[in-house]
Amino acid sequence: MQLKRIFKLSAVLLCVLFFSEVQAVELTLEDAEKLALERNIQLQVAEESLNQANAAFREALASALPSISAYGQFTNNIELPVMVFDVGYGPQTFKIGSTYNSTGGISLSQPLFTSGAIYSVIRMALTGKNLAELQAREERNSVIVTVHTLYYQLLLMESLIQATQESEVSAKANLEVAQMKYDAGKATTFDVIQAEYKYQEIRPSLISLKNQQKVLENNFKMFLNLDQEEEIILVSDLTMLDNPFVTYTIEDIKQEALEKRNELKLLEEQRIILKAQRTLAVSGGLPKVSLSADLRHQAQANDIDNLEYYRSKNVGIGVSIPLFSGGKNVASVQKATIELKKNELQLEQTINYILSDVETAFLKVQEAQEKVETNAVLVKQAEEALRMAKILYESGGATQVELQNAESAVLGAKSAYAGSVFEYNTAIVNLKKSINQL
Repeated sequence: MQLKRIFKLSAVLLCVLFFSEVQAVELTLEDAEKLALERNIQLQVAEESLNQANAAFREALASALPSISAYGQFTNNIELPVMVFDVGYGPQTFKIGSTYNSTGGISLSQPLFTSGAIYSVIRMALTGKNLAELQAREERNSVIVTVHTLYYQLLLMESLIQATQESEVSAKANLEVAQMKYDAGKATTFDVIQAEYKYQEIRPSLISLKNQQKVLENNFKMFLNLDQEEEIILVSDLTMLDNPFVTYTIEDIKQEALEKRNELKLLEEQRIILKAQRTLAVSGGLPKVSLSADLRHQAQANDIDNLEYYRSKNVGIGVSIPLFSGGKNVASVQKATIELKKNELQLEQTINYILSDVETAFLKVQEAQEKVETNAVLVKQAEEALRMAKILYESGGATQVELQNAESAVLGAKSAYAGSVFEYNTAIVNLKKSINQL
């Protein structure tokens, strides 16, 4: 009985393991995008950078607030210091201090005026926070573009494999027809050899496509941070996306890009930081005022039991005025001013790049759309030409070479059509990214 129970338990465990192994993850494009945004490591790093910028901003705010600290000290002077005085009748020695000293208190320090230094530090930290947010958004856009591209690449590979498999089926059917005609004395050995060669020629291409598909799947799973052993199934087909820019002109695209591109916003935030750095450099040569306060309890005695504490208080205002620093402050201001000028040049260069980039992306969509339309017509023509070539070959009106050329044309047309749809879809995604519409 015990042995039977062990066998049953083993069978159940095997079934569970089997079904857990064959279970696959079905992914739509929306599912893949959601997974990428949740699990992609680069995006997680960007989010941690944002958390770090938030902490830096809180740290900068603290520089404007009072600093309060408590202190305490207890000293046992095992051997008191001695001073020697000569008062005219020989040196005399005197011990200084008490055997036990005890001090404790609270001190406060508050900057009152820093010539804009603290404001600049806070402003830089706040702008750094904004920069981290923009960089996180840009990273998010890059992740979306990448996951869309990888998804469409996998769909493209499936389409190419399907077209190649259909070509393989057609070539096999052609081989069977050639063999039948040869057996009936209506075809030559050369026809059979050509048909056999065409059929065998497709197999290596199919193996290569499947290997490429496997590599793409591994890259896709790695990008989504999935287990490499996990099987994924794409539930979508490679179809054309709707074009949301049909009514747009190139000028509309350029204008929207200049309003929304993160690169320009990043440069604007960097300019704010550079201005704050220049103010900070200027403040290095200006006066600074701070408030300090201290509450202290202090006791001294030669006997620890006789310690008696006395309280003291003080409030002070300190002023620091830099007089000479060897030109260091002037050089710091010059450096900050030069950085501002570089920022202006970078802004001009970035605007030119963005205008060129969006125009290229816009024209790419139009080009890809024309390719799709043209290749769709070519597929229909190639399929019709193959249909007619098969009929003519069976009736003796076409040669084996003409039939094979027609089969190759169908495979080429289908592959070109799938490639143009992939090119069009990625062009749409890139155009959306170019105007920050993802």
